[in-house]
Amino acid sequence: MARLDQFTYLLMPFWQAVVGASLIGSLVLWATGDVGFWDGGPLWQLVFFYVLGVGGVVLGCVARGAPRGFRGILGGLLVAQAYAFYSWLLWPVLVRSTLRQLTDRRGWAKTERERVSFTPPPAPR
Repeated sequence: MARLDQFTYLLMPFWQAVVGASLIGSLVLWATGDVGFWDGGPLWQLVFFYVLGVGGVVLGCVARGAPRGFRGILGGLLVAQAYAFYSWLLWPVLVRSTLRQLTDRRGWAKTERERVSFTPPPAPR
């Protein structure tokens, strides 16, 4: 079980890339008008796709708050919405780092530092 857990952990960047590419593809299809977002269909469709998109984040946040009772569960539900958005902000970083590795660009330039002159404060009288 430990190896399976480690294997799934190592595959997480791959799955995040698949989900991120799906999101970008969906947004492009919606923006070009090829596919409508929802078109007023049954509400269960909207709930289903919401659960697919952020269900794991919600479950994790609720599980973290569950020991504190109902207020912890409710807090987990609320925090999960912001945390899901935050986790999507990391997607460009994953894409950039993957592209750097695929193109074998492994260099790292340090930030140049300027010498700071230090003048001691005047002695108290």
